Amino acid sequence: MDRRRLALTASLLALLGSSSRLAAQKPILDREQNQTQTFQGEIEVREVGIIVEPPAGTSLGSIPPADILVFEDGAPRPVVKAEPLKPGAGPSPWSLVLYFDRVLAGRATTHDAALALARRAKELTGLGAVEIVTADPAPKVELAATRDARSLSSILGGIAKASRVTPKEAPPEAPDPEALRRQLDRLVTFLGSRSDTGARALFLVANGFVPSPGEAAFLSAQDTGAPVPPGSLAAALREGSRTLAAYGWVTFAGPLRNSSEERQRRQMADMERIRVMGGGSDNTNGAPPVIQMPPPDRGVRGDERVADVFSRPDSAPWMALSQPTSGTVLGIDEQLGSVIDGLARRWRVWYRGPEVPDGKLRSVEVRLPSAGEPLRSPRWVRSATPEGLAAARARLLADGSAVSGGSLSLDATLTGRTLDLRVPPAGAGTPGPVRVTVAFDGASEVQQVVLPEVSLEKGWGHRLEIHPSGKGGTHRIGVVVEDLARDRWGVATVAGLSSPPGR
Repeated sequence: MDRRRLALTASLLALLGSSSRLAAQKPILDREQNQTQTFQGEIEVREVGIIVEPPAGTSLGSIPPADILVFEDGAPRPVVKAEPLKPGAGPSPWSLVLYFDRVLAGRATTHDAALALARRAKELTGLGAVEIVTADPAPKVELAATRDARSLSSILGGIAKASRVTPKEAPPEAPDPEALRRQLDRLVTFLGSRSDTGARALFLVANGFVPSPGEAAFLSAQDTGAPVPPGSLAAALREGSRTLAAYGWVTFAGPLRNSSEERQRRQMADMERIRVMGGGSDNTNGAPPVIQMPPPDRGVRGDERVADVFSRPDSAPWMALSQPTSGTVLGIDEQLGSVIDGLARRWRVWYRGPEVPDGKLRSVEVRLPSAGEPLRSPRWVRSATPEGLAAARARLLADGSAVSGGSLSLDATLTGRTLDLRVPPAGAGTPGPVRVTVAFDGASEVQQVVLPEVSLEKGWGHRLEIHPSGKGGTHRIGVVVEDLARDRWGVATVAGLSSPPGR
């Protein structure tokens, strides 16, 4: 996102009536009064790039930017330009992250997904640089961003080999809401702290699971930004999806299992090809390994198997996470080809909107002239760090996890229920909004407050009364302070109360 200042000029004509006698007596004064009086004011705007998927057979290159309709929070915004995201001869606009969450994905799911992705190593690296991350429970980079298909296939083969299981794995159960929230918090803090700003896609490998009937009702409804019951699976998934969408991560999530028993029987052959062609060598200059695709399955057609993915009850949670990002749920390996092709067909549309760095998410919609439906695009954009990312950072701190990357120094002390916050002088700059986020132990809910027009130039102090939700007190408090206008933040951890005062 680029931020620019535009000076807007407002003109006021002073049309002062006068009699002919006064005009004759004071011609100079009348000329001065009738001159145009010019007043200049300055507002700040932001330039936002949002990734869209045109309908099949449509190219945005043939449509003037002024004819593309963008609505942010329902208000029309002027479109500046549209650019294709198809990789060409120069640097690729795409970067991809293959994220294996070992807490949310069983060994069989990890094994199948790693092999399915390895078979597509050449297409994935043709789209852009690919990074492999495993979370167990904290994220760890297994392979730095690369466009070398051999390296990618080799690391994925190693993940598959380490995850191979002999006995049949029991059907996955719905994860504990706290475990799901913690893993999504780790995911969004890892991705939200990255400095790259290009087109980005996330492949999240995790078990499918069937939510309870009450949760399923929330997950199946479109997210309008309304709150859902705190501490629920739906709350964790919706907050995660909003943050991923706001940071431009087109997300594909799910188990990505092999689509037939025949293909599962061929997995050992795939593993052997990866081992032989990888050679166990550090030399990655050779041609990428070629893993032969199995012949088409007999029986149920492939498109019917893909359709079945979207109707299965265990797909609902990952559909709720991925669809607001303009991604989708991944259930079988046959989906990968169309997903990769679809990313290469996408465009980025740039538009201007007023800069309001309050940390709130804005709903966004992109349409073409006379189109009945909006284009596929993320449903949310940001003008500053969104509330969900701040909440994730604070919860991880309160849960005992380290959170790094902030550039502000923060000191926090607790006396009774009063939290005393101190930030040392942080450089010259005009006053702007500062947000404080406080989390308690492993609780899902956080306490947030935004303070307008705060200057950090000479240092800053603030006292905040906290309200832990637990009746038995709290042991650890995570605090995040953010300078929203400059995208700076700092964190602190404070020992909590053994029991709430007055009890």
